[in-house]
Amino acid sequence: MERHTRRRLSGIVLAAVALATLAVGHHQPQRGIFALIGGKATSVARLRTQAAPGAATIAHIRLYESDGTTPILDFRNAMERTMHIVVVRDDFVTFAHVHPHFDAATGTFTQTLTHLDPNHRYYLYADTTPTGMRQQVFRFALHRGVLPAVAPAETLDASPTTQPAGPYRITLAKTTVPADLATTLAVTVRERGRPAKDLEAYLGAAAHAVFIDTATLGYYHVHPTLRGTSAAQAMADAMRGHPQSGPLLELAVPPLRAGAYKLWLQVRKRGGTVYTADFTLVAH
Repeated sequence: MERHTRRRLSGIVLAAVALATLAVGHHQPQRGIFALIGGKATSVARLRTQAAPGAATIAHIRLYESDGTTPILDFRNAMERTMHIVVVRDDFVTFAHVHPHFDAATGTFTQTLTHLDPNHRYYLYADTTPTGMRQQVFRFALHRGVLPAVAPAETLDASPTTQPAGPYRITLAKTTVPADLATTLAVTVRERGRPAKDLEAYLGAAAHAVFIDTATLGYYHVHPTLRGTSAAQAMADAMRGHPQSGPLLELAVPPLRAGAYKLWLQVRKRGGTVYTADFTLVAH
């Protein structure tokens, strides 16, 4: 398998992260770094944290108009929520996807974060769509201890095409894709060796997928659809309140610059439990 050496952070991104890293427990607001691959910042985001009992951290996030002072109070529901928060560890070993409480009077999103290892930095992505704007995603850096400014370089290879997710095994058609070209990958969800029969829609779609560029920390999320179903049909089904899931899915991968990407693909079992499969996708 061809090996790809990941630059931990480019000089520009490294400088930005060093300036943005917030020691948990401090109350100085941190300005977010726009992180949506292919997107454009039309707002400003700030994070304030406070320590909570049990080594937990409470995150408060607010978005502002481009002037940086006028709070944004109105947000569209995107995938059934006003904001999606994704938290990943700096070695990409852990992943969390949560939905914060929203105070419409102040425009403040609040989420309690737990299990932050003091020996690691964490990247928090706030994914939301203010009314009248396109999707906005901002990245913040969190840590509880004193860390070196630069983490050691690592090597990430394409992962095996099949990965576990709770009772399921999820298979991608491949984990290497051509760089700078859109690609559609077949996805199959199996349970005990057979196509899973007990999947249900998650957040109004057949499944949910998040990509992180491991070099730039850029973010992208995609909503897999039933195999053979157009994106327009899937959207129409969701709007009618009849989103579907199933064992045979397809994942639309956007054009990706050459490099390694972590991909977390989430499915929901009937009854509400969500399971996540962790892949490394390489574009070259």
